[in-house]
Amino acid sequence: METNELGRFTLKYYPVGQFFVYNLDTGEKINVFRFYEKTYNSNLPYTNLLIDYSYNYENGGSLVNIGQRLIKGYLRLEGRTKIKDDVTGQTHTGIIIIPKLKLMSDLSMRLGENATPMVG
Repeated sequence: METNELGRFTLKYYPVGQFFVYNLDTGEKINVFRFYEKTYNSNLPYTNLLIDYSYNYENGGSLVNIGQRLIKGYLRLEGRTKIKDDVTGQTHTGIIIIPKLKLMSDLSMRLGENATPMVG
């Protein structure tokens, strides 16, 4: 966003909490003060700014649940894990297969190499 000839700029939304203003060309943090409602003054005319702020989004949203209402049939679950033998100390690959799985409630999984091994 560029300031006008008086060094003023107007935000699109009302900011919530603290916000930060930086000179886009130099990366330097700029101190500003409120002029009127969503309009602020930086005392730097015709300067490109980067503004980092939070605002309340009020246009609603959508929520999608994966569960019994969307999937009425059965699923197949396959997975791999590493198991360390308590006696020998060798690492083995464990394969988990559930051939017929039915979701009875919402499903929440954390997947990935460093993810916690937990399914809710």
